[in-house]
Amino acid sequence: VERLRFTGTYSYITTEITKNPGEESLVGRELTNVPKTVATLDVSYTTRMGLGARYMFRDVGEYFTSPDNLFSYEGYTVSNISLFYEFDPLSVNSSRVFFEVKNIFGAEYAEAVFVIDGVNSFGPAPLRNFVVGINYSF
Repeated sequence: VERLRFTGTYSYITTEITKNPGEESLVGRELTNVPKTVATLDVSYTTRMGLGARYMFRDVGEYFTSPDNLFSYEGYTVSNISLFYEFDPLSVNSSRVFFEVKNIFGAEYAEAVFVIDGVNSFGPAPLRNFVVGINYSF
């Protein structure tokens, strides 16, 4: 379909500490804060007149939060949607104005997780929020 853009990515990540002078007990463990999987789906459509819509879905999988791999975070899933107007939809460098709703389903998740005194501590992500903006290209 003309002017329909569909992109998707999936990453499966494995890590292992192979050398760690001064803290040999970490050898063989996984790195902290590196998710095992990340999947993204991005779909957008732009009319000939420049009006468009976009939906983005992202799933971040489980990851360890402590160097000894005793603590982990299950990851999160979030979706964003936006409406926009492109001033020159046929140009590679088209400028646009947009209205975006981030975290449209109001998911409660943490963007940052770290261990303090043997307990996971969470840096919460914003609940549903709204953004109005301009992307200018020249």
